[in-house]
Parts: sequence; structure tokens; C-alpha cells
Amino acid sequence: MAQTLVRLDSDTADIVDSLVDVQRAVVEAGDDLQRILAVVARAAIDLIPDVDGATITAQLNGAALIGRAGREGPHRLSAPMLHGDDRLGMIRLFGRQPLDHGHIGLGRLLGGMAVVALAARQAAGIALAEVAQVERRFEATFSQSPVGIAHVSPDGRFLLVNDTFCAITGHTRDALLHDGFQAITHPDDLGSDLAHVQRLLSGEDARYAMEKRYVRPDGSLVWVNLTVALIRDPDGLPDFFVSVIEDVSDIKRAHADAIRDPLTGLLNRRGFMDRGAREVARAARSGQGMALVYLDLDGFKAINDSHGHATGDTCLAAVARTIEQLTRPGDTLARLGGDEFAIIMPQISPFDAQCKVERLRAAIATIDIGPWSLSASFGLLSRTPGYDTTLDDMIAHADAAMFEAKRGGKNRVVSVTG
Repeated sequence: MAQTLVRLDSDTADIVDSLVDVQRAVVEAGDDLQRILAVVARAAIDLIPDVDGATITAQLNGAALIGRAGREGPHRLSAPMLHGDDRLGMIRLFGRQPLDHGHIGLGRLLGGMAVVALAARQAAGIALAEVAQVERRFEATFSQSPVGIAHVSPDGRFLLVNDTFCAITGHTRDALLHDGFQAITHPDDLGSDLAHVQRLLSGEDARYAMEKRYVRPDGSLVWVNLTVALIRDPDGLPDFFVSVIEDVSDIKRAHADAIRDPLTGLLNRRGFMDRGAREVARAARSGQGMALVYLDLDGFKAINDSHGHATGDTCLAAVARTIEQLTRPGDTLARLGGDEFAIIMPQISPFDAQCKVERLRAAIATIDIGPWSLSASFGLLSRTPGYDTTLDDMIAHADAAMFEAKRGGKNRVVSVTG
């Protein structure tokens, strides 16, 4: 114990008053009962400078600590630690020279030390009870939480997982503790997740949140909202992560439904505007060219009016499948409404865009819908967006080019740049 207790002359000082210093030292010892007893023992020796070769032993519940090394002689003084009628332990003072049983200082010291040790024991008991209460609350919060909670080691192993975490991911507790979080994370989300982890470990971030997918044992996916914080040990080193997950699969499905056209499965206008704006901004940052295609079926209203909406729906679905087959995986496809479709082609030259649209025009003209012919008019805008370019502006230019194609005889492609 770093604190230095006041050394008093037992013939002139009130030893009991000095117990304030002992109590302060006991408080510093915290709830460690062994350290508390050591404080009591060392304090007793400092407070009895007139007893040559004295040692003090503090005994409590069978545990004993010697405050200072010394040869135990036949002479001793003792004071019980009493709580009501119960004797909880003893404080004994041993000396190599005879000790004066009538020494008022020694008697008061031993009695005071007994009180301090008893108070320390009671304080330790209260502290332990408080710790037990905190542990019970943590266990209830952890086990009964409606969200998934896990403790994860810095190397990615699960240390603790609650039942909700297991239910959301579909994996058993044993499997999670054995495999770690990387094994159940969707490959497309793992890189972003690990990058966030490194920022926590380096101290750049205090916590992070992201949407990610876990792969369940049957191969199905569950979308979760993940929040992670890093807990460090007393030395400031990474100890473990606290991860909280909430199942947002229903929200993701609802969002997907909100941005998808139910007939064709393509993006609807809302989805196209959201994703298309990101593509325009990305192209502006990279300085790469892109193309926007706006197409409208020729004479589609007549098909609907003459043969019914069921035939019209079949026609629209066939056009959607044709567009999907002839465009690239990174392209953005949408049915904007009625018989109008749009395509965004990132990172493409004007020449390549023209070639792809011509192939698409020819393919739509071959769609078999019975005795009726089908064609489409196309407006193609090719440009490298600037930071002031908006998706609305690009759509307007492509739409104007499409109307020019219709006025020029339909089943044509009109291209514009800039």
C-alpha cells in the first residue's frame, strides 16, 4: 500500500484516533479481503513503535496474514472481532519480549483494529453483494434481450452469444463459438466488416454500425443491422468487441418491394432514381464515361386496347427479360412506368453503348407475341458526368432523343452526347 500511516507515540497519543488513517487505507484496498487484512496488520505495527520486534496477525474466517516478519514468542495479546454475539475472527499481537496486557495503548489499538477489520469485512460483503447484483442484471439483460448480443475476441472468435443471436443467425451456440464471425458473414460483406474492425483496433473509431448479411446453415441469408464497440483492458489494449445485431430482413424486403416493379422484377422509377443518382455521382468522381438509355415501346397502347392487359403484361415481361439478357451485370435496369424502360451503363464508351443498344433494338423486334409486331424507339445519351450533372438532366436529354426517334419513324435509335 502506497499510503504512509502516521507513527504515534503510544504513551502520549490517542491511538484510536489514528484509525481514521487505517480506514482510509482500507478504502483504497477496495473489496479484496486479503489486501484489507494486510493493511490492518501493517498499520498495527506502525502504530506501536514501542514494542520491540512486534508482529501482528490478522485472522478472519481461517485466513491469516503476518504484517511483519518476526519470531513468534510466547507472549501475545488478542482482541476478538465481534458482530453481536458472533465472533468472526481474532486480531493477535505477538512479541519476542513480554507484552504488557494492561498497556492501554495496546488494548485500545487491538480493539480499534478489530472494529476496523470488522467494518472492512462488512464493506467487502456489501461490495460483493453489489457485484452479484450487477452480475444478475447483466445476465438478465444478456440472456433475455430482444436483440442479438455477442462478445467477440480481437481475432474474430465468439466468446459469448445470447439466445437471440443464435436465433437470428440460425446457428447453434456451439457452432458460433467454434467457427467465429467470419465463417457466417456473407463474402460480399466481409471486407467492409473487417475494415471497420481495423479502424476500431487502431483507435480511429470508437464504434461502427453497418448492414450486413449472415449465411444461415441452410444457405439462406438474413440481413442484420450490426453495431460494434471495442472494450479495452486497463492497459488500453483491445480486450473484446461487444456486437449487437437486429434482424432487419423484413425491412429490407419491404424496401426491396418498394423499389421493384412487381410485374417485371426490374427497379421501378423510385429505385432507378436512387441507384442512378449514385451511379452518376460515382462517374463524376472517377471521370469515366457512362450511357443512359431511354426506350418506349411502339404502338403498345393498341396492343393493350385490342387484346387486353394480360397480353400487354406478357409483352412487358418479355421485354424485361430481353433487356436483362443483353445488358451487363453492373448495368441498372428499370421499368419507369407503362411501357417506358431505362438503362444506365457505367464505364462504357459511346461506340460500345451504340452497339449494345442496336442489338437490344433488334432483339425486341423479334419477340414473339403472336401476330402482332413489336418494336421500340430509343434515346441514347453518352457523356462523362461533371459534379453539377444530375440524373434528371440526363433523363431529360435521353427522353428527348427517344421522342425524336419516334417522330423519325419509330424502331430507331437516336444518340446524343454531352
